[in-house]
Amino acid sequence: METVIAFALTGVYWLRPDIFSALTILPAWTWLFLVVPVLPFLRRRHLRYSIIFLSAWVLFLVLHVEEPRSLARGLMGPVSKQKPPGTLRLVTINCAGGQKAVLHEIKKLEPDIVFLQESPRKSDIALFVHELFGTEGAYLYGFDTSILVRGKLSKVKQGDHRRFFIHATINFPGRGPIDLVSLRLATGNIRTDLWNPACWNDHLQHRRRQINQVQRIVMELPESHLIVVAGDFNAPQGDRVFSFLPATLYDTFAMAGKGIGNTILNDMPVLRIDQIWVSRDFVTLQSFSRQTTWSDHRMVVSDIKEKGSAREQDNGG
Repeated sequence: METVIAFALTGVYWLRPDIFSALTILPAWTWLFLVVPVLPFLRRRHLRYSIIFLSAWVLFLVLHVEEPRSLARGLMGPVSKQKPPGTLRLVTINCAGGQKAVLHEIKKLEPDIVFLQESPRKSDIALFVHELFGTEGAYLYGFDTSILVRGKLSKVKQGDHRRFFIHATINFPGRGPIDLVSLRLATGNIRTDLWNPACWNDHLQHRRRQINQVQRIVMELPESHLIVVAGDFNAPQGDRVFSFLPATLYDTFAMAGKGIGNTILNDMPVLRIDQIWVSRDFVTLQSFSRQTTWSDHRMVVSDIKEKGSAREQDNGG
């Protein structure tokens, strides 16, 4: 039975159908606990069954549990707290209902672009931007989300439905425009009463609402610019909602994450709902999460560089 469950979960987590959102909202690694009670009963006389059983669960682990990979990358190359030369450091953080103290936790990371959700007051952000970037700084404040940058921002048009995201363009000297999006997708009622049909329906409707939100964001994004989309997706890593982002973007932590990247909850992180996605014209040198003091989320940090500049550095240019 446990072998069948393993193969079934592998398929469900691979396809992520909306109707199974009640299952896939759970961290993939939690299903591995189903293996533990069976291990003492594996015997050499049932070698064939034991091999099939373990193979099924190893397949699930390799395909859907990302923590072993990111932990291994962290052991092979520990996180560099100092920003690598010539890179852009991106930070995204949910400020837990507008806690301005979170801003000062960001400062020591020396970011170039900051994406905020549940933003502090506009006046607090204005003071922080000046403290962080001086006269070179700028920000775009939204109802719920904000963008802070070392550089100049141009604001795009904004409609009434945009409360869950904000979109701006930054122009860095010597490189083309970069479109920036800070978002916080809808928060659902995380139900675990799987025996109740209403639980499955609630998760289904919630996922469809988030997909609709992502589609509305993508409609605004240009095809030619460099793009960074970051924030609180309120969806677990690997969820189908991310498949609606442009194919030209990738998840920086999935590509180059080190250590445990889960961001919620801050003190006991089980899911990686805060993420940074960038254009494939960028290479990610490292990505990691950091525990916070004033938020219930961990912050995510990614150091990126345009591929052309990365090649120049490799060639000693």
